Amino acid sequence: MTVEKVAIIGSGIVGICAAIELLKTGHDVTLFDKSEPGMETSQWNAGVLATSSLYPLNNPQIFGNIPRLLMGKTPGFHYNLSSSFQTLNWGLKFLNNARPSQFEPIVEALHNIISLSRNGHDEYLKEMGKSDLLKRDGWLMLYENESAYRAGSNRRHVFDKYDVEYEVLSPSELSELEPALKRTFYRAVHIKDSASADPRTIVKTYIEHAKKLGAHFKKHKVLGISPSTNANGVQIHAHTGETTHFDKVVISAGAWSNKLLKDCGIQLPMIVERGYIQRFKLDENKQINHPICDISGGLVLSPRSGSVQISTGTDLTTLNQRVNRKPMTDAINRVRSILDLGEPDMPTPAVGNRPSLPDGLPVIGALKNLPNVWLACGHQHIGFNTSTGTAKLLSSLINDTESPIDPTPFSPARFRL
Repeated sequence: MTVEKVAIIGSGIVGICAAIELLKTGHDVTLFDKSEPGMETSQWNAGVLATSSLYPLNNPQIFGNIPRLLMGKTPGFHYNLSSSFQTLNWGLKFLNNARPSQFEPIVEALHNIISLSRNGHDEYLKEMGKSDLLKRDGWLMLYENESAYRAGSNRRHVFDKYDVEYEVLSPSELSELEPALKRTFYRAVHIKDSASADPRTIVKTYIEHAKKLGAHFKKHKVLGISPSTNANGVQIHAHTGETTHFDKVVISAGAWSNKLLKDCGIQLPMIVERGYIQRFKLDENKQINHPICDISGGLVLSPRSGSVQISTGTDLTTLNQRVNRKPMTDAINRVRSILDLGEPDMPTPAVGNRPSLPDGLPVIGALKNLPNVWLACGHQHIGFNTSTGTAKLLSSLINDTESPIDPTPFSPARFRL
């Protein structure tokens, strides 16, 4: 194996995990980011590591919901009319991938990379002596009424097929697990084979580990990339005016990845599933014990120290659009009927720009016409859940070793790149 000088653009959870894997195989790795490592979208993840995330948004049930989606009557889903021209073509491809013939292989691919990632996080934290950072008692999906619960039957069928361990809870059983809930729910599904953590803590832990392995971090805004003049390697052009040569470059810049690819004449079919995040203080006796997905409310609640994090569903948009205040306003009103919220922890909601490709899978691999440029982006809202798996697959491809899972579903070649 040839030891190479590798740049990773983007130091979110995926980029940091990629650095760890490449450092383990002897490469010289430098991470570039305009922000502090892990301080963009990654820190706002709900923090759930669960095989249940193999059920994608583009599933066959979406066709029956199209009228409600377009009329804005689906909780947790909004779309920006100003972005409709850019998102229309993406939306048609998204729906095409929701057909049963496409859905099944997508679920299989998600199952493979999520399972690989779950083992990867356990491996990393064990190596670091930090296994206790993961809370391993599962997470909850709440169904407000019988109709909502019946609508979730296809999801549970997929869980059964892939041996996702879960238990259906009655209202009284849910109350025993989560006594702080004020609202009565018809049923809850307890996903038992999952773990959770505060992503900020995990990211900081991984950053320190990467530094110990020899990673270099540069807080530089990368303006562009280009092939080296000798056609062997890639040049990175930073806002400082500095141009640096690397043997390989990994673009792991999430929703900002297309900006880096533009000068190379490459465009991923990527839009933004924007989510909004706010944290509220909770009294000690009113904490929640598990991450909770309120299916009928279209939001996720994540326990944090002395508080709860509210994560909204999807605001389908593009990077250049203004913040939409409605999703968080709706979410807060909903959560107030579920929990006794205290004061907000942050002056304004945070924004998570989740990069989304129309088949619901990340893109991992080298570009056909730029073989020294590698992609590891497009992880939607499950980057935390797929990060170490992405890193392990990427490392095997770069090092030309046996891949731990089938790389074909994630290849840039599916977009003719």
